[in-house]
Amino acid sequence: DGVPLGVEVIVVYKIGDDLESIANAARRFLDQPGDIEVLVDDVVRGHLRSIVGNLPTAKIIRDRGAVSALVRESCGVEMEKLGLVVDALQIGDVRDPSGAFSRLRPDDG
Repeated sequence: DGVPLGVEVIVVYKIGDDLESIANAARRFLDQPGDIEVLVDDVVRGHLRSIVGNLPTAKIIRDRGAVSALVRESCGVEMEKLGLVVDALQIGDVRDPSGAFSRLRPDDG
């Protein structure tokens, strides 16, 4: 819609329980465990931007559950390659600095 939005995402993730996930995570993060947060942030933000950029603003504001599901599905494969599993992903605050969509309320579902 061409409306600038600020979208907050909350992600809960862990290293997968299977041997392949543990091995992938160990190869990637053993020497630099602080890189996990940075990399997860980059992966999720990239997928979030891509999805939000292709959805109508009203859907983003009203149907956060659907947006969350799309982001989780989209970044899941990339996270698995890193040995990580997304336990939960939620869209938090959606800010509309222009005020064009201020009357819309998020869906509670």
